[in-house]
Amino acid sequence: MTEKGSAMLLTRTNAFLDVFEKVHTKFTSDREFCYIMGIACFVKQVNKDKFMAAQRVLVIEDDKNISRLVKYNLEKAGLVSETAFSGEEAFGILDKKGVDLIILDIMLPGMDGLEVCRTLKENPKFKNIPVLMLTAKGEEVDRIVGLELGADDYVVKPCSPRELVLRVKAGLKRGKI
Repeated sequence: MTEKGSAMLLTRTNAFLDVFEKVHTKFTSDREFCYIMGIACFVKQVNKDKFMAAQRVLVIEDDKNISRLVKYNLEKAGLVSETAFSGEEAFGILDKKGVDLIILDIMLPGMDGLEVCRTLKENPKFKNIPVLMLTAKGEEVDRIVGLELGADDYVVKPCSPRELVLRVKAGLKRGKI
């Protein structure tokens, strides 16, 4: 199901719930009403989860263990993720597929993460994609440079996978981190 289709189904499910709340008095018992409402609420949650799953995150990280860990936690949270191991590979993916958010390491082979971020923010096609820098470079000057180049958030490794997922979800909700 497409993102648009999921959004429409979610809207219809919400309208369905509104109608049931208004006609509660027409049911013969509270038990019958609760059963129908339970099914409707379940459908609403399933469709809400499908809508969230349509959001795509590109993880640009050269360390295979870290990228697997990040990908696992994002997918466990219901997000779709893809991994690139270099800046060049990332631009190849971005040209073929759209993404809603990018998690970017600074220390990459070839084009480093700062250059990737600068190039993303200068390109009209990619400039509105939120960028979360996830890097071992945690000095104040590193954070300032990353944010000045256009990163929307900056997380220092090692970090809590739960915090990272929450920051990603918050960034997706706002459209920016």
